[in-house]
Amino acid sequence: MAAQALLNQILDDMMGTVSADLRKVVNSAFSRHPTSGRISTERILALKRQDFDHPLWPEARKALSDAVEVIGSRTYLRFYMRETSKEGWKNIDLNFSSL
Repeated sequence: MAAQALLNQILDDMMGTVSADLRKVVNSAFSRHPTSGRISTERILALKRQDFDHPLWPEARKALSDAVEVIGSRTYLRFYMRETSKEGWKNIDLNFSSL
């Protein structure tokens, strides 16, 4: 929300020199997915890669970076075996859908 507020302030300052379509582009980056309600990380990062000539843009870019956070990750556990100590390791496939 802070990043969006900063970007809206930048757009308000720049509206004399840019078209109103730019505001649509920025607002679309902050639109939420209809079913999950989440904001697209890809669109936010794409907006962050833009280079605006405005004194508040570095602060807004940092706010965009701060707004993106990892909320989940996956941990994997792999198993290997070998018949003897002289043989190479073989991966044990525990993917039950492939068995």
